[in-house]
Parts: sequence; C-alpha cells; structure tokens
Amino acid sequence: MDMIYSCETEPIFGYILGISVCIGIVVSYIPQYYSLIKSKQTKGISEYSLLLLNLSSLFLTANSFILNFQTFRCYFHCSWWLCTLNLLSFIQIAIAWLSVVPLYVVFLQYLIQESKEKPLIVLKYGIMYLIISLILILGVLITDTILIDKISFEKTIAQTLGIISAILSGGIWIPQIIELLKIQEQGSLSLVMFFIQTPGTVVQIFLQIIDHQDWTTWIAYAVTFVEQVIIIVILIIFKYKSNKPGELEPLINERYDNQAIQTNI
Repeated sequence: MDMIYSCETEPIFGYILGISVCIGIVVSYIPQYYSLIKSKQTKGISEYSLLLLNLSSLFLTANSFILNFQTFRCYFHCSWWLCTLNLLSFIQIAIAWLSVVPLYVVFLQYLIQESKEKPLIVLKYGIMYLIISLILILGVLITDTILIDKISFEKTIAQTLGIISAILSGGIWIPQIIELLKIQEQGSLSLVMFFIQTPGTVVQIFLQIIDHQDWTTWIAYAVTFVEQVIIIVILIIFKYKSNKPGELEPLINERYDNQAIQTNI
C-alpha cells in the first residue's frame, strides 16, 4: 500500500520545539554521567531502575519505530531534511534510549570494580538486557519487512510494545525511590539531571499528543513524570537535612568553648 506524500512542512514552531527537546534529552543526562564518573562509585543509584529505564526506552523506541515505519518512505518522495523533521517524534524517543544505554554500561563498569563477585554474576542483568535488545530489534525489523502492508496488525504489535513500556515505566523509579529511602542520602544520583528532565518530560508528552502519536507512546512519559517529581522531592529533603541549622550547633558550641577557655586564661 503506497502512501501519498505532499512534502509540505509543518509549523516551524513545532520543529524548533522538537529539535530543542532532542538536544535537551542529551544535555539532561550529562550531570548524571559527570556525577557517576567523578565519584567512581554506584552508591545511591539503583541498578534495577537503570535496567527498567533501558528496557522501557527500548520497548518505546520499538513502538514508535513501528508506528512511524510508513513515514520512513517519505525519504523516497521528499527532501531528506523535511522527512527527518517530520520524524522528530520518533527521533526524540530513540535519542532517549541511546542516551541511557552508555549510562548503564558505565554503571556496570564501576559496579564490577566495587563487587567481590565474579564479573559474569555482576553482569547478569546487563547480559539479559543485551539478549532482549537483540531479539527485539531483530524481531521489529523482520516484522516491518514481512508485514509492511498489514497496517492494522503492525499497529497491534506496536501498541502491545507501548503498553509493555508503560508498565515498565510504572516501576522505573520505584527501586530508585526505595534505594534513596534505604541509604538516606543522595549518593551519586544527580539532582540536576531530574531538574532538567522533569520539565522536558512534560514537553515530550505535549509534543507526542500534538503530533497525533498513539496514547501507548506518550502514556509512558506521563507515568515517568510522576515518579520523577517524587524523586526530586526526596532529594531536596535530603539536601535540606544535610544543611539544617542543627548540624552547625556542635561547631558553634566548640567555638564558644574555645573562646571561654581563652578568656579564663
């Protein structure tokens, strides 16, 4: 079934906002990379949350790829830049996935250094994620090749992947929240990253909706937004407690004691 392309541009505002979101996604992860590499430790970061984040992003990317697969035919009819701009919704999701994969790799590298167990045992979840990724990517490519004209069935598969992503998103940050409450400190987790990402998540939801993306694509972002807000609140509370006046009292008392001793002398 061939689609007819008008090669008409969308409102420029949408393109500017879409490109800004793509850049913002990459920039938002820089503080977390910096914090992790600088501290060289995984304390405060939940591997389960990183794993779920990677899996959710992977399934969502597969969902968006299938739903936008017909749009890729645009490259045979229209200019390269126009087709790329019209695929910004997919590109945003793909960039989000590609941004968290290296983060998980860096995390595993430091986790191996900290652990006394054999590397294969430490990497068990990472290996599982790699296998799932290869199977899913291969499966999506085969599906889109064989079922290229069966749009309704493709959409069913895409929606299933989107729902799986939404379910995974529902639990992405729960292990991280539990980890923070357990250790009662920020560790290597970056608050700046969440300050950047949370407003960006709202923008992504808005863009997906105005771009008429299926609800199974943007619902995952809605769930993530709620959990990000909870983590921000927890981290701010930790910051407040670490700087509360009560912790300065021993230093103040010590200063006055020293002054009293000098006076007596």
